[in-house]
This record gives sequence, C-alpha cells and structure tokens, in this order.
Amino acid sequence: MDTPDVEKKPDRVTEARLRGLQAALQLSGSKIETHKALILVDLQGIYFSLHKWLSAHDFALDDAFIISRFAYFQLRRTFDEISRRVCSLKSGPCGYLKDLYGTISVEERQGKYFLSKETNILKNGTYLDIHPSFEIFFAPAPLREIKWLLRGKRQREYAASHRHLTNVEAGIIERDGIFRRDYSKYDAFVEELQRISDHKETHEGFFNFRVDKGQIRYFDEKEVDTRIVMRAMDAIHNSEVDSLCIVSSDQDFLPLCDRAFNDGIYFFQADLAKFLKDDHIGRKLQELGDQFIRGGIEPSWPLEIITEAMSCQAVDHKANYGLEDHEIKSLVNLHNEMNEVQIEIVTEASGRASIKMHRPL
Repeated sequence: MDTPDVEKKPDRVTEARLRGLQAALQLSGSKIETHKALILVDLQGIYFSLHKWLSAHDFALDDAFIISRFAYFQLRRTFDEISRRVCSLKSGPCGYLKDLYGTISVEERQGKYFLSKETNILKNGTYLDIHPSFEIFFAPAPLREIKWLLRGKRQREYAASHRHLTNVEAGIIERDGIFRRDYSKYDAFVEELQRISDHKETHEGFFNFRVDKGQIRYFDEKEVDTRIVMRAMDAIHNSEVDSLCIVSSDQDFLPLCDRAFNDGIYFFQADLAKFLKDDHIGRKLQELGDQFIRGGIEPSWPLEIITEAMSCQAVDHKANYGLEDHEIKSLVNLHNEMNEVQIEIVTEASGRASIKMHRPL
C-alpha cells in the first residue's frame, strides 16, 4: 500500500500514524489508489494573457517572478480540478489520501500509540494518492537573430528598421497592424516554472520568421503543438499516466480525448489563457463538458504571494525571494479589488512589516 512521504527514520508517533492508517483502512474496507496526473502546457498563451492582465492592473513587471507565480497557481488549481472530477467519477465514496493523513490523530496510552477514535474514515471508499507533474512546451523568442538581421546594411536603408530594432532590443516583437508582443520576460518566465518541484520536462520548438524592408513580415511558432501531441501519445501508449490534461486554447488536440478514453485514461483540456468571465472559449472545448477546465484567478492569490514574500518563506523551488515595494503595493491593490476584506501593509517600530486586515464599514 502506498503511503504519504515521511522521513526516512520516522519517529514513534509517525510510525503509529502509519500503522493506525493501515489498520483503519483495512477495517473500513477502503483502499488507496495511486493516481498519476500529467499536464502538458503550451506556455505562450498563458504568459501573454497574464502579462496583459497584470499590466492592466498597473504592475511594473521588473522580472518574471510574479507572472510565474500566477501561472503556477493556475496549474495547481487545474490539478485540484482534475482530482475533484476524477474523484466524482469513482463508484462509492472517494477522498484524498493527503487530506486523510493530515486529519489523523494519535493517542498515547501506557507508552503505546493508537489511532484516535475521532478520525473519520470512509466506509468502502477510495482514497486517491495523487502524483501530479507538468511538462512545458514553448519556443524561445529569436530576439538576437532578428536584431542581427535588422542591423544588417540592407535593412538599415528602410525607415521602419530603426523602430523595429528599438522594439526588439526591448524584447518586443511587432508586426504592423497584426500584433505586438512583449517577450522580454519570457525566457525568465520559463526558467521560474522549471524550478517548481512538480515540473518534469521542458520541450522546445522554434519560431519561423522573415525580416524584409526593415520590418518583421512573418513570425510564427513551430513544432510546439506537434511536440505536445507526440508526448501525449507516448504517455497514453506507455500507460504512464492515469489522467492527461492538455493546457491550450487550441481545439486541434481534441482527437486525443478518444485515444485516451480507449486506453482507460481520463482526458481533460484546460484553457488557462482565458481566465476572465467575458473571454471567448472555443465551441468544441465547451462541448467537452466536465472534461474541459476553464481558467480562473482566485482572489486569494495576491495575498498568498505577499505572505510568501514577507515571511521570506521558501516557495516550491526552495528559493527565498523578496518583492520590491511597488510590487507589494500592486499586489495589495489587486487583493483589495478582488476581495471584500481589505488589507494594508503596516511597518512596525522594529521595522518589521505585517499585514493588517479590515472590512470597510
């Protein structure tokens, strides 16, 4: 039977909790089922949607950290949705092993440890032992190559060349009248997500582009979707996972749904780039029903980032971090916009900062 991760040399209480858990499950007729959930993420859409949303809320994005935290929270929320929906499809009662293990209490009687009678365990149920992982797919922006081309003698002759070169040096790719994209934090965004403990692999595609008459005439991401399909097929064929989720706004991935179903694998698709209420969702994605997971932003996330920073708490990738004052201020404003309970940062006489909460009258 799989059990939650514990120290290599558990203390007596921990051992008692594990023995008690095993005995209680046996008596209750419940079982533990290992469930491997894999998310394959097309990153570009998430990055630009979050970048646009945060910029609209007056964030001065000095680096990619805040964008990456919101992206990770979106993935965490997606894992939670997958777990909830898989649990709802099980016959009989279903719960989560991590939640059960967290509620177990042990009593000591005459030097021995026993499971507390107050511990509630499902009767003839299933406890999912969720093992989440995600892989990311992206194409690095070819800023250096485009910059070199725009600096070329033949391109410098055109009036538009200087403007486009200035943009590219700032990390911005622009096709006149078609799009303007800020890639300046994109590579750093990828690096931040690669540090998350649930990250498994990164797959790179490339950009096909053309510079002509001092302008970027063509710019298109290549191989990313194909690599996602290839990886999904490998995971299905090799029975690597119990649940597979594609994160993309693209409806071309839907044939994977039938292939996964035929192999007994739960399939989901999530559109995390569309997290606002008025965002348009593709018709075919909506037709997936409970197999479609819509993106969203939880009101608690700005405060969670602030709390992590102010406590100098190590986040998932074990790296302490701090935020600039203007970033904290922007997160406070965002929290207050999204929540009824308002917060403010108070600096004490000792110089230590704390969070004060209040409800407006």
